[in-house]
Amino acid sequence: MQKIMVVLMVSLISSVALANECCKAGKNTIFSIVDAKAWSEAQKAGSYQGERFAKTGFVDAMDSAAQIEYVANKYWKGKTGVQVLCIDKTQVKAEIKMEKSSSGVYPHIYGPLNANAVTQAVDLTAKADGAYAAPATLKCGN
Repeated sequence: MQKIMVVLMVSLISSVALANECCKAGKNTIFSIVDAKAWSEAQKAGSYQGERFAKTGFVDAMDSAAQIEYVANKYWKGKTGVQVLCIDKTQVKAEIKMEKSSSGVYPHIYGPLNANAVTQAVDLTAKADGAYAAPATLKCGN
């Protein structure tokens, strides 16, 4: 029971640290989790769509550390070469809609994400158990 409490506290502290760091960028920062190779190619092309875009019509995004951790662990667990993009939503050319899903309300970018709206890309590294925690060192908009 104590181990579980320690793990929960560490995860909470990590989330708070990320939220505090990203507060520097203000309320205009959203995030997207991407395959690093796909992001590298997108930078050359000038925009990013992601592999789900063709099916959903939008680029998945998040607006909190808790959402980053949830999405990373639900959809990206066990994968390597993963990054979190910090996105200045005031620079995104496509429409952004806040939409409800089964796990909360998320920003969805309805169109390709223009690469110049991304202020930072941070590697997302899995812990020993394969789970992800939002990077505490993430500083967006700097």
